Amino acid sequence: MKKYQAVIFDDIIHGGADVYTQAVFNELLGSTDLFGAQVIVDNADVAGSITVQAEHSGDGKTWVPKNINGGTPPATVAEINLAPLVTSATNSDVRFTMTSDGSDTSPRPLLPCARLRIRLTTTTRAHVKIIACGRDK
Repeated sequence: MKKYQAVIFDDIIHGGADVYTQAVFNELLGSTDLFGAQVIVDNADVAGSITVQAEHSGDGKTWVPKNINGGTPPATVAEINLAPLVTSATNSDVRFTMTSDGSDTSPRPLLPCARLRIRLTTTTRAHVKIIACGRDK
């Protein structure tokens, strides 16, 4: 059953620095059994790429990536990793969902707070909109 649907990010960002969804959404994003997001990017000034990585936290202050691989040491795996952006188009990606029980791409269960880390390639400026949907099993 759907518990929420919300626009959790809607801003123009510049490449080279990490930006995050607003803290007001942290508990909401971690409150359901399933969490999915659609990332829409338009008005990119030059071709580039976008990375979106889910992070979660038990206390809302100390954040760790949700997905890791089994390497030694374990490396993080972004849910959307360097997806190409086309300057003359609206780019949309719905490539990931997260689950509270760890049945997504990570064996780790989702902690009570969640956020998304967003990064554009260094030379890119673009409008990014992220719409999230949370469901319970």
